[in-house]
Amino acid sequence: IYLNVQAEDSTGVYSSVLTIDIIVCPLCNYNGVCNTDSVASSFLEGHFQILECDCLPAYSGVYCEFEVDACETFPCSVGQTCTDLTADQQGNNTIGYICGPCPTGSTDVNGTCEDINECLDSTICDQNCIDTYRSYRCSCRPGFRLDSENKRTCNDIDECAVGTSNCEQICINSPGNYTCACRNGYTLNNDYATCTIDPINSGICQQCEQVCTVSNGQVNCECNLGYKIDDTDATKCVDIDECRDKSNQPCSQICTNTEGKYECSCNAGYKLDIDLVSCVECDIYHYGDNCSSTCNCHGRGNCDSVVGCVCDEHW
Repeated sequence: IYLNVQAEDSTGVYSSVLTIDIIVCPLCNYNGVCNTDSVASSFLEGHFQILECDCLPAYSGVYCEFEVDACETFPCSVGQTCTDLTADQQGNNTIGYICGPCPTGSTDVNGTCEDINECLDSTICDQNCIDTYRSYRCSCRPGFRLDSENKRTCNDIDECAVGTSNCEQICINSPGNYTCACRNGYTLNNDYATCTIDPINSGICQQCEQVCTVSNGQVNCECNLGYKIDDTDATKCVDIDECRDKSNQPCSQICTNTEGKYECSCNAGYKLDIDLVSCVECDIYHYGDNCSSTCNCHGRGNCDSVVGCVCDEHW
Protein backbone atom coordinates (compact mmCIF):
# COMPACT_ATOMS: atom_id res chain seq x y z
CA ILE A 1 0.00 0.00 0.00
CA TYR A 2 1.29 3.47 -0.90
CA LEU A 3 -0.10 7.00 -1.25
CA ASN A 4 1.15 9.37 -3.99
CA VAL A 5 0.07 13.01 -4.31
CA GLN A 6 0.46 15.23 -7.42
CA ALA A 7 -0.81 18.82 -7.88
CA GLU A 8 -2.00 20.56 -11.09
CA ASP A 9 -1.98 24.37 -11.43
CA SER A 10 -4.37 26.55 -13.39
CA THR A 11 -2.22 26.27 -16.52
CA GLY A 12 -2.37 22.49 -16.51
CA VAL A 13 1.19 21.97 -15.29
CA TYR A 14 1.72 19.07 -12.89
CA SER A 15 4.03 19.03 -9.92
CA SER A 16 6.39 16.18 -9.17
CA VAL A 17 4.85 13.18 -7.45
CA LEU A 18 5.05 13.27 -3.64
CA THR A 19 4.91 9.94 -1.84
CA ILE A 20 3.31 10.17 1.57
CA ASP A 21 4.96 8.03 4.23
CA ILE A 22 2.52 5.69 5.93
CA ILE A 23 3.36 4.48 9.43
CA VAL A 24 1.09 1.81 10.86
CA CYS A 25 0.75 1.36 14.61
CA PRO A 26 -0.55 -2.21 15.16
CA LEU A 27 -3.04 -3.06 17.85
CA CYS A 28 -0.59 -5.67 19.27
CA ASN A 29 -3.58 -7.92 19.99
CA TYR A 30 -4.37 -5.58 22.87
CA ASN A 31 -1.47 -7.23 24.72
CA GLY A 32 0.98 -4.38 24.27
CA VAL A 33 1.59 -0.97 22.68
CA CYS A 34 3.38 0.07 19.51
CA ASN A 35 6.84 1.57 19.85
CA THR A 36 7.06 4.78 17.81
CA ASP A 37 10.87 4.65 17.91
CA SER A 38 11.27 1.17 16.47
CA VAL A 39 10.21 -0.24 13.08
CA ALA A 40 9.34 -3.90 12.73
CA SER A 41 8.87 -4.01 8.94
CA SER A 42 9.59 -1.56 6.12
CA PHE A 43 8.35 -1.61 2.51
CA LEU A 44 8.44 0.63 -0.63
CA GLU A 45 11.87 2.01 0.18
CA GLY A 46 10.76 2.97 3.65
CA HIS A 47 7.56 4.79 2.70
CA PHE A 48 5.36 2.13 4.33
CA GLN A 49 6.36 1.09 7.82
CA ILE A 50 4.89 -1.09 10.55
CA LEU A 51 6.01 -0.22 14.06
CA GLU A 52 7.18 -2.80 16.60
CA CYS A 53 5.05 -3.90 19.50
CA ASP A 54 6.23 -3.54 23.07
CA CYS A 55 4.47 -6.49 24.68
CA LEU A 56 3.26 -6.76 28.22
CA PRO A 57 5.60 -9.04 30.26
CA ALA A 58 3.21 -12.00 29.94
CA TYR A 59 3.21 -11.94 26.10
CA SER A 60 5.65 -12.43 23.25
CA GLY A 61 5.64 -12.56 19.46
CA VAL A 62 5.81 -9.88 16.77
CA TYR A 63 2.29 -8.74 17.58
CA CYS A 64 2.14 -10.01 21.17
CA GLU A 65 0.12 -12.99 20.03
CA PHE A 66 1.66 -15.58 22.35
CA GLU A 67 1.25 -15.89 26.10
CA VAL A 68 4.60 -16.67 27.72
CA ASP A 69 5.05 -19.85 29.79
CA ALA A 70 7.36 -18.40 32.43
CA CYS A 71 8.22 -21.88 33.74
CA GLU A 72 9.50 -23.08 30.38
CA THR A 73 13.03 -21.87 31.16
CA PHE A 74 13.10 -23.67 34.56
CA PRO A 75 13.69 -20.50 36.60
CA CYS A 76 13.27 -22.18 39.99
CA SER A 77 15.92 -24.11 41.86
CA VAL A 78 16.24 -27.86 41.29
CA GLY A 79 13.53 -29.64 43.26
CA GLN A 80 11.20 -26.64 43.48
CA THR A 81 7.83 -26.61 41.75
CA CYS A 82 7.16 -23.79 39.28
CA THR A 83 3.68 -22.30 38.80
CA ASP A 84 3.11 -20.16 35.69
CA LEU A 85 0.98 -17.10 36.38
CA THR A 86 -1.84 -16.09 34.06
CA ALA A 87 -1.46 -12.80 32.19
CA ASP A 88 -3.99 -11.17 34.50
CA GLN A 89 -2.13 -12.39 37.57
CA GLN A 90 1.21 -11.21 36.22
CA GLY A 91 0.09 -7.79 34.97
CA ASN A 92 3.13 -5.53 34.45
CA ASN A 93 5.34 -7.60 36.73
CA THR A 94 8.42 -8.91 34.93
CA ILE A 95 8.27 -12.18 36.92
CA GLY A 96 5.49 -14.45 35.70
CA TYR A 97 5.98 -17.48 37.91
CA ILE A 98 5.92 -18.56 41.54
CA CYS A 99 8.40 -21.10 42.92
CA GLY A 100 7.31 -23.61 45.52
CA PRO A 101 9.06 -24.17 48.84
CA CYS A 102 12.70 -25.28 48.88
CA PRO A 103 13.20 -29.06 49.02
CA THR A 104 14.21 -30.81 52.22
CA GLY A 105 17.86 -30.19 53.01
CA SER A 106 17.92 -26.66 51.59
CA THR A 107 16.80 -23.21 52.65
CA ASP A 108 15.76 -20.05 50.81
CA VAL A 109 18.51 -17.44 50.62
CA ASN A 110 17.48 -14.37 48.62
CA GLY A 111 15.25 -16.45 46.35
CA THR A 112 17.72 -19.30 45.83
CA CYS A 113 17.60 -22.69 47.51
CA GLU A 114 20.95 -23.25 49.18
CA ASP A 115 22.17 -26.48 50.75
CA ILE A 116 21.96 -26.86 54.52
CA ASN A 117 25.11 -28.24 56.16
CA GLU A 118 23.53 -30.66 58.61
CA CYS A 119 26.97 -31.67 59.88
CA LEU A 120 27.27 -28.38 61.77
CA ASP A 121 25.15 -30.19 64.35
CA SER A 122 27.80 -32.26 66.14
CA THR A 123 25.16 -34.61 67.61
CA ILE A 124 23.62 -35.71 64.34
CA CYS A 125 26.01 -38.66 63.85
CA ASP A 126 27.55 -41.05 66.35
CA GLN A 127 31.06 -40.70 64.86
CA ASN A 128 31.62 -39.07 61.44
CA CYS A 129 29.25 -36.81 59.45
CA ILE A 130 29.59 -36.24 55.70
CA ASP A 131 27.61 -33.34 54.24
CA THR A 132 26.03 -34.14 50.88
CA TYR A 133 23.84 -32.17 48.49
CA ARG A 134 20.65 -31.39 50.43
CA SER A 135 21.33 -34.20 52.85
CA TYR A 136 24.05 -35.89 54.87
CA ARG A 137 25.27 -39.34 55.72
CA CYS A 138 27.00 -40.77 58.75
CA SER A 139 30.10 -42.93 58.61
CA CYS A 140 32.17 -44.77 61.17
CA ARG A 141 35.78 -44.98 62.17
CA PRO A 142 37.74 -48.12 61.14
CA GLY A 143 36.55 -51.13 63.11
CA PHE A 144 32.95 -49.90 63.31
CA ARG A 145 29.96 -49.96 60.96
CA LEU A 146 26.62 -48.19 60.78
CA ASP A 147 23.69 -49.82 62.44
CA SER A 148 21.49 -51.47 59.80
CA GLU A 149 18.37 -49.67 61.08
CA ASN A 150 19.64 -46.52 62.80
CA LYS A 151 21.94 -45.05 60.16
CA ARG A 152 23.45 -42.65 62.70
CA THR A 153 24.82 -45.14 65.21
CA CYS A 154 28.11 -47.02 64.85
CA ASN A 155 28.49 -50.57 66.13
CA ASP A 156 31.69 -52.49 66.67
CA ILE A 157 32.66 -54.91 63.91
CA ASP A 158 33.43 -58.32 65.39
CA GLU A 159 36.10 -59.33 62.88
CA CYS A 160 36.53 -62.61 64.75
CA ALA A 161 32.89 -63.59 64.35
CA VAL A 162 32.58 -62.67 60.68
CA GLY A 163 35.96 -64.15 59.79
CA THR A 164 37.60 -61.09 58.26
CA SER A 165 40.63 -60.94 60.56
CA ASN A 166 44.16 -61.86 59.50
CA CYS A 167 44.65 -64.15 62.48
CA GLU A 168 46.00 -67.57 61.73
CA GLN A 169 44.92 -69.36 64.94
CA ILE A 170 43.06 -67.29 67.55
CA CYS A 171 41.20 -64.01 67.11
CA ILE A 172 40.29 -61.80 70.08
CA ASN A 173 37.82 -59.00 69.36
CA SER A 174 38.01 -55.57 70.99
CA PRO A 175 36.03 -52.33 70.40
CA GLY A 176 36.99 -51.11 66.95
CA ASN A 177 39.78 -53.63 66.57
CA TYR A 178 41.02 -57.15 67.24
CA THR A 179 44.21 -58.94 68.28
CA CYS A 180 45.62 -62.30 67.31
CA ALA A 181 46.96 -64.99 69.60
CA CYS A 182 48.30 -68.51 69.29
CA ARG A 183 47.48 -71.89 70.78
CA ASN A 184 49.61 -73.39 73.52
CA GLY A 185 52.95 -74.42 72.15
CA TYR A 186 53.08 -71.62 69.56
CA THR A 187 54.57 -68.12 69.50
CA LEU A 188 53.04 -65.10 67.76
CA ASN A 189 55.27 -63.82 64.95
CA ASN A 190 56.31 -60.23 64.39
CA ASP A 191 53.42 -59.77 61.93
CA TYR A 192 51.08 -60.19 64.93
CA ALA A 193 48.96 -62.59 62.90
CA THR A 194 50.76 -65.87 62.19
CA CYS A 195 52.17 -68.39 64.64
CA THR A 196 55.35 -70.51 64.87
CA ILE A 197 55.48 -73.80 66.77
CA ASP A 198 57.79 -73.92 69.75
CA PRO A 199 60.96 -75.91 68.95
CA ILE A 200 60.30 -78.29 71.86
CA ASN A 201 57.17 -79.59 70.11
CA SER A 202 58.27 -79.42 66.49
CA GLY A 203 59.63 -82.95 66.47
CA ILE A 204 56.56 -84.78 67.77
CA CYS A 205 54.10 -82.62 65.82
CA GLN A 206 55.27 -83.42 62.31
CA GLN A 207 52.23 -85.59 61.65
CA CYS A 208 49.83 -82.60 61.99
CA GLU A 209 49.29 -80.61 58.82
CA GLN A 210 48.53 -77.28 60.50
CA VAL A 211 48.15 -77.00 64.28
CA CYS A 212 49.45 -79.37 66.92
CA THR A 213 48.74 -79.28 70.66
CA VAL A 214 50.52 -81.52 73.13
CA SER A 215 49.06 -82.50 76.48
CA ASN A 216 50.74 -85.06 78.76
CA GLY A 217 52.72 -86.23 75.77
CA GLN A 218 49.57 -86.78 73.74
CA VAL A 219 49.50 -85.12 70.30
CA ASN A 220 46.24 -83.61 69.05
CA CYS A 221 45.94 -82.17 65.54
CA GLU A 222 43.83 -79.05 64.96
CA CYS A 223 43.35 -76.51 62.20
CA ASN A 224 43.88 -72.82 61.55
CA LEU A 225 40.96 -70.45 61.28
CA GLY A 226 39.00 -71.07 58.07
CA TYR A 227 39.77 -74.80 58.07
CA LYS A 228 38.39 -77.94 59.72
CA ILE A 229 39.70 -81.45 60.35
CA ASP A 230 39.38 -83.74 57.35
CA ASP A 231 36.68 -86.35 58.02
CA THR A 232 38.87 -89.03 56.44
CA ASP A 233 42.20 -88.10 58.06
CA ALA A 234 42.36 -86.49 61.52
CA THR A 235 45.87 -85.17 60.84
CA LYS A 236 44.87 -83.07 57.86
CA CYS A 237 42.75 -79.96 57.36
CA VAL A 238 40.30 -78.99 54.62
CA ASP A 239 39.00 -75.57 53.68
CA ILE A 240 35.65 -74.47 55.11
CA ASP A 241 33.40 -73.24 52.30
CA GLU A 242 31.71 -70.34 54.07
CA CYS A 243 29.67 -69.56 50.94
CA ARG A 244 28.15 -73.02 50.57
CA ASP A 245 25.13 -72.45 52.80
CA LYS A 246 23.22 -69.81 50.82
CA SER A 247 20.77 -69.26 53.66
CA ASN A 248 23.52 -68.50 56.18
CA GLN A 249 26.41 -67.12 54.15
CA PRO A 250 28.46 -64.31 55.72
CA CYS A 251 28.16 -61.85 52.82
CA SER A 252 25.13 -59.63 52.41
CA GLN A 253 25.14 -60.06 48.61
CA ILE A 254 27.82 -62.05 46.72
CA CYS A 255 30.10 -64.58 48.42
CA THR A 256 33.18 -66.11 46.78
CA ASN A 257 35.01 -68.86 48.64
CA THR A 258 38.83 -68.77 48.78
CA GLU A 259 41.39 -71.01 50.45
CA GLY A 260 40.95 -70.62 54.18
CA LYS A 261 38.82 -67.52 53.75
CA TYR A 262 36.12 -65.96 51.59
CA GLU A 263 35.57 -62.69 49.74
CA CYS A 264 32.42 -60.60 49.57
CA SER A 265 31.37 -58.38 46.69
CA CYS A 266 28.29 -56.38 45.76
CA ASN A 267 25.80 -55.97 42.97
CA ALA A 268 25.87 -52.87 40.75
CA GLY A 269 24.63 -49.86 42.67
CA TYR A 270 26.35 -50.95 45.89
CA LYS A 271 29.86 -50.99 47.33
CA LEU A 272 31.51 -53.11 49.99
CA ASP A 273 31.34 -51.55 53.44
CA ILE A 274 34.34 -51.29 55.75
CA ASP A 275 33.34 -54.51 57.51
CA LEU A 276 34.11 -56.31 54.20
CA VAL A 277 30.86 -58.30 54.36
CA SER A 278 28.04 -55.73 54.12
CA CYS A 279 27.00 -53.80 51.00
CA VAL A 280 25.89 -50.17 51.13
CA GLU A 281 24.04 -48.33 48.38
CA CYS A 282 25.97 -45.77 46.34
CA ASP A 283 25.65 -42.16 47.44
CA ILE A 284 23.84 -39.66 45.20
CA TYR A 285 27.02 -38.84 43.28
CA HIS A 286 28.13 -42.36 42.28
CA TYR A 287 26.79 -45.44 40.52
CA GLY A 288 27.72 -48.77 38.92
CA ASP A 289 29.95 -51.62 40.07
CA ASN A 290 31.36 -50.83 43.50
CA CYS A 291 30.06 -47.24 43.01
CA SER A 292 33.16 -46.53 40.92
CA SER A 293 31.48 -44.24 38.34
CA THR A 294 30.61 -40.60 39.01
CA CYS A 295 27.31 -38.93 38.13
CA ASN A 296 27.33 -35.41 36.68
CA CYS A 297 23.71 -34.61 35.88
CA HIS A 298 24.21 -30.81 35.80
CA GLY A 299 21.18 -30.31 38.02
CA ARG A 300 18.85 -31.66 35.33
CA GLY A 301 18.28 -35.17 36.59
CA ASN A 302 18.89 -37.69 39.36
CA CYS A 303 21.66 -40.22 39.76
CA ASP A 304 20.39 -43.80 39.60
CA SER A 305 22.72 -46.03 41.60
CA VAL A 306 22.85 -48.63 38.80
CA VAL A 307 22.69 -46.79 35.44
CA GLY A 308 23.77 -43.23 36.30
CA CYS A 309 21.97 -40.03 35.34
CA VAL A 310 18.23 -40.21 34.68
CA CYS A 311 17.25 -36.89 33.12
CA ASP A 312 14.33 -34.77 34.20
CA GLU A 313 11.42 -34.31 31.81
CA HIS A 314 12.28 -32.13 28.77
CA TRP A 315 16.00 -32.96 29.05
